[in-house]
Amino acid sequence: MWRAARCRRCLLLTGSTRPTPLTWCWPDSPSSRAHPDVSPGSQRIHAAGIRLVTLTNGATAISDRMLDGAGVLPLLEHRLSVEVPKRWKPHPDAYRYAAEFCGVELAAMALVAVHPWDVDGAHRAGLTGVWVDLRRTPYPPAFLPPDLQVPDLETLADMLTA
Repeated sequence: MWRAARCRRCLLLTGSTRPTPLTWCWPDSPSSRAHPDVSPGSQRIHAAGIRLVTLTNGATAISDRMLDGAGVLPLLEHRLSVEVPKRWKPHPDAYRYAAEFCGVELAAMALVAVHPWDVDGAHRAGLTGVWVDLRRTPYPPAFLPPDLQVPDLETLADMLTA
């Protein structure tokens, strides 16, 4: 069974039998609302025993407002920022920091994101890349292809809880 941890711009998943982190992608603007699939998908993933952790390139207070508005803030085990590794995603140090903080190996995690650059960055850092194609657009050929593509977080929840 896939396990997971949660971040602002991505979902980290693992094929390990140990509970580990998952990450999800959020809108760019602090005033934006989370995508409609975030709350029901996150609720189901969390109910399946998957750890949720956020990782943001910005201040956690900004993403906390969006997470709270989506009703998923109480589901989060940790809320991480790139302020600690001092490297923004897609630099490998950002993903390494999340894995180390969560106590998992990079190879045992997958990043799930709506941004191809984030999937590519995580993939290059050693994680599995999962792309949530909300816009139903072609994945840019300049990036490493995702290991898995899903249309939304609810579909991912279906796969994780099957």
